Order: sequence, then C-alpha cells, then structure tokens
Amino acid sequence: MAVYLFDEFDVEVTVPCISRALASASWSKKVSRRVAKERNMDLRDFYLHRLSAFRSYHLVYVDESGCDSRIGFRRTGWSPCGNSVSP
Repeated sequence: MAVYLFDEFDVEVTVPCISRALASASWSKKVSRRVAKERNMDLRDFYLHRLSAFRSYHLVYVDESGCDSRIGFRRTGWSPCGNSVSP
C-alpha cells in the first residue's frame, strides 16, 4: 500500500503509519480466505459445457498442491472490523 500511495499521490508513507491509521479507523488485519470459484453454478456449468468438447485423452490435469501457495495471492488483508477478507 505504501508503494501505491507513492505512485498515485507522490507521498512517502511508512507501513507502520498505514497500519496505525487503519487501526484507528476500526480496520483490522485479517487472514485472507479464498472463495472457490466452483461454488458459482454459472461458472461450473460454463466449464462443463466447454469441457464437453474434449475427450479424456485430450486432458492433462496438474496437481498444484505442492506449489508455494504464497504466489498469486496475499495471506492477509485489511477490512473493517466484523467483515472477512476474500481476495
């Protein structure tokens, strides 16, 4: 966020200063949780529709469970107290 403030407003702000400002506005740092896209019925139906054009020998699935989960999304984020964070 400090880089964003510098890029957009040309203001240098430290990370602790940002944390204090958000905490004083009743925002807290929370653990992000990813909401699965599979929960969306429209997306699931669209995926199955597109998948139906292929045969089983056309498909290759890769298990990414051993990959570094920190790449691609942040583990924490700021949100107002009482709300959850989902990237």
